[in-house]
Amino acid sequence: MCLFHSKYCKVCKKLDETTFKDPKIIEILNNKYIALVVDLSDKSNKDTLAIKEKYGVFGYPAFLLIESDGTPQTDSIHYGYEGAKELFDVLDLNAE
Repeated sequence: MCLFHSKYCKVCKKLDETTFKDPKIIEILNNKYIALVVDLSDKSNKDTLAIKEKYGVFGYPAFLLIESDGTPQTDSIHYGYEGAKELFDVLDLNAE
């Protein structure tokens, strides 16, 4: 799972304070996923902007699932706040 976020984003901070502290989220991310974070705070960073463009991400927070072979599920990018239950359901459904 790849999370696109910004340190200036209030919704991103809420995710950090709630969803990503949930034990079920921590467990599934640790056991079933490789979690990546792309910080889009610096709009002059060409590397992070290139990653954002490559996957068609237009805002944050955004969750992008990537298959084990490296293929991104670009047709199912999730944007905005996801509560622990909602995010767990998405992660559990897509876990191998």
